[in-house]
Amino acid sequence: MPYSSGPPLAVMPGAEQVYRGPGCTDTVALRDDPAPEDTIPLLETVMSGGERTAARPPLARARAAFETDLARLPAGARRINAPQPPAVAVSGRLRRHTGDVRRLIENRLRAGQPVPRAVRPSRMGPDGPRTERPGLPTVGAGPVVTDRPADPVEEP
Repeated sequence: MPYSSGPPLAVMPGAEQVYRGPGCTDTVALRDDPAPEDTIPLLETVMSGGERTAARPPLARARAAFETDLARLPAGARRINAPQPPAVAVSGRLRRHTGDVRRLIENRLRAGQPVPRAVRPSRMGPDGPRTERPGLPTVGAGPVVTDRPADPVEEP
């Protein structure tokens, strides 16, 4: 997780999924969170182990999907000049995980310890990351792009 002492960042740790609900309301959640009611997942795995998981869709299908998605956006979001992006909600679990990672980073910075890029939510315990070997936190994969598990990172 990138760390900055400035304003809160939009980058959140962990493998995530975005769910779209009625009226183009989106919720960003951890990938293994249950889907909010009346939503559909937007992110799908297209690469695994460096290979496509399915054939590339025809251009006509991609164009139709884009036109459908564009038509669902509120008018303010479709404007070319000064568009108003739709509001995006963040799941409570992702918000808590982000806070846990931020506190872990701040504590390590204060102690002069190396800082991991991100920590998987399944590895978080009440006192920071749980690891097989102390001092070797597991880094998170970020948004869903692959099903390959993250590799452990050795701290110097």
